[in-house]
Amino acid sequence: MLGRHSSIGHFVENAIHDPRLVDLATPQHLDAIKRGVPVDEQKPAAAATPTPAVKPPPASSVEDKGKEDANGLTALDRDYRPTKEMVSKIAQNGYLVVTWANWHYQDFVMTWVYHVKEAGITGYIVGAMDDQLLEALIAKDLNTFSMKSGLTTGDFGWGSKTFAKMGREKIRLIALFLRLGVHVVIADVDVLWLQNPLPYLDRYPEADVLTSSDHLSNTHDTDELELWPQAASSANIGIMLFRTNSAPTLAFVDEWVDIIEKDADVWDQNAFNDLFRRGTKILEGDPKHYFLGYDGKLKMGILPVALFASGHTFFTQRMWQRLGLKPYAVHATFQFAGTPGKKNRMRELMLFDDPPEYYDHQTGFVTWTMDGIEPLLATAGPRTNKMDLENVVGHFDLVNHQILRVRSAMAIATVLGRAVVIPELWCGLDRWWAPHRGTIPGSEFKLPFQCPLDHIYDLESWVRPFDFAGHGPPIEWRESSFYGNVRMSKAVNASRVVVEVCASASDAGCSDGSSPAPESAGRVRIAPGLASDKLKVALSGVAKYKTLDFTTMVSAFGNFSDPEQWGQFANRMRTYASIWCCIDDHPGHIHYDILFDVPHVDKFNRPFNGSGFGGWEDDESLQAAARRETVEEAGVRGCLVEPMLGAFPFTSCKPSAPTSRNQGKCIAHMFLMHVAEELEVWPEGHERQRHWVTLAGAHAHCRYDWMAEALCTFMADLEGWTARLREQAAAQAAQQQHACAGARATPPTAAGAGPGASAGAAAAEPAGAEATTGCDAEQQERVSM
Repeated sequence: MLGRHSSIGHFVENAIHDPRLVDLATPQHLDAIKRGVPVDEQKPAAAATPTPAVKPPPASSVEDKGKEDANGLTALDRDYRPTKEMVSKIAQNGYLVVTWANWHYQDFVMTWVYHVKEAGITGYIVGAMDDQLLEALIAKDLNTFSMKSGLTTGDFGWGSKTFAKMGREKIRLIALFLRLGVHVVIADVDVLWLQNPLPYLDRYPEADVLTSSDHLSNTHDTDELELWPQAASSANIGIMLFRTNSAPTLAFVDEWVDIIEKDADVWDQNAFNDLFRRGTKILEGDPKHYFLGYDGKLKMGILPVALFASGHTFFTQRMWQRLGLKPYAVHATFQFAGTPGKKNRMRELMLFDDPPEYYDHQTGFVTWTMDGIEPLLATAGPRTNKMDLENVVGHFDLVNHQILRVRSAMAIATVLGRAVVIPELWCGLDRWWAPHRGTIPGSEFKLPFQCPLDHIYDLESWVRPFDFAGHGPPIEWRESSFYGNVRMSKAVNASRVVVEVCASASDAGCSDGSSPAPESAGRVRIAPGLASDKLKVALSGVAKYKTLDFTTMVSAFGNFSDPEQWGQFANRMRTYASIWCCIDDHPGHIHYDILFDVPHVDKFNRPFNGSGFGGWEDDESLQAAARRETVEEAGVRGCLVEPMLGAFPFTSCKPSAPTSRNQGKCIAHMFLMHVAEELEVWPEGHERQRHWVTLAGAHAHCRYDWMAEALCTFMADLEGWTARLREQAAAQAAQQQHACAGARATPPTAAGAGPGASAGAAAAEPAGAEATTGCDAEQQERVSM
């Protein structure tokens, strides 16, 4: 369905016609819709009432239990420590469904609990990693226990040290509850339970361990476990079952804990995969698709990827819909915008349990019909089926068509002080972190497709607190299914007026902004291209309505009357778009650019004349490429030290694309950088870590010979390079070209701008004189380390 919002909304309207979608929303709500009851007249049953926003109780309410003992534990911690007696009372048919979180994720916790209860799961428990969350859960009489982790109460940040520590807590929980005598179903807090999994798990009583997977295609069309080794992609430990009556299971978990406690750099999921894959044995013809892992000691299975779904198989592929199956759970993985991206995806399918105030706004909302999509869909998919620029043209034509309309809606929302409700967006190609032909290798679904908002936009920037002077007011937004959500009140949903944008300013009855547009039959008409001050006047007469529903965004907004406001808005728009990623070229990255049609300087300070279809990074010097990629990947700025450290050829061990003429041959051009600034937020910060290391430490992190060679080249003339660095920094300071005075005093390493190190900078070009490179996903990461 490509049309506009109705009062019920796209998602619910589709659900009426497709019983596979009905099961995803609260059954009594959609049953009422099928009976013809308007969405605004439905009253959710008590169990389905949205959980109110949780506020931490005042410290005084638990003051008597808040004093810590010598071990840092309070009386509250001791009262809510997990015991055999506690879990035996909570367990459901011998199972305990476990998650954990800190206060920062309390809204995810409440959504997790909401779905657990809706699914009929009574045997659940939530580990509270701090006192705020523990007290809040106790106040709501939810099953909880104290973890007293001592970790941050803020966002863990994927890939951060805190994220890794949080993973260690998870594994200890598994060991703890196994020893308390229950089968442990462990689930991350960004997992939503859509139906009770316990009857399904009972079908596999012989299994010691069942795990979800990052595999992107199903190995059969039923609800059985996936086939092994056909589904041998990385296991994802976001959803797992461990049975308590298995000695090998306890031994496995104990060894897993031992591995990660001995090495703080080991990621818990990698350790799990390495451990269970050790000594795997295929059980040919096994009717339940079991296999043996962990030196043949564990009977294991891979949960079906359509039913215990990843973010890709659920939100992007909609595999459950294609197969006609009802999913048990979805894990918000394979997304691109951190916590805001996870939350928005859940909201798009009406799965996030927002409080009532989310469905209202002090001023109101702006929405519109996304017109002109259908003709673009026919040519939006892969054009050449190669990893070249021509292949993506149709996709960018489609996305840029939508970007312009979203930009106009955001401008109108900024002028009127409203939130913008963004219709469904369409993409011609999938998004990935590496070069591809249109879909992630291993995935199978039809293009083009309705894509999540984070495929195009950097939603972390949308919630970032920018300064008002430079970026103007923040812009609130709501998801495409907003008007179809049963949580919205009748009064808010009914309060709307249609804003018709006239074809010509001379059309009869069209306000030119000199006075309020007259309202007739729930509609006003405005002249096209009104500047912001005139638009405010034209719509002032309908300010009382909660929703201004524009018939189109074409010519709905002219410009800001105040050039300073345009500058602020443009600065904000520079940060709002994300990256599609890569073609098989150097560098090959293509960024979405909200200002692509007007002359501007993009978020990487590159000038564009307004004729491009996106931020394709060609025509760069090696130095410019090295500086840019160091900012993008490591979040540091500074001065490159000339001359270049060297050019280091290498051949990737990963097969090149068949269309590549270089067959994996690459050259890494390495520079030293005198770092002047470390950014707290940078474009790929949610995907990469930044660590400062000693020279010896850098050498230990060199994954490939060419990296070690580059480092040794630097160390062989350490004194000379240090002198050059100081001379260049002094010269630049004297010329006032760069502010290098605040750079680190310690000599930089020769490591590149990726995970593990950040004091060097790297750029790559193909071997020989060819215009394309054989470097694919991993190769591009290696080039910048």
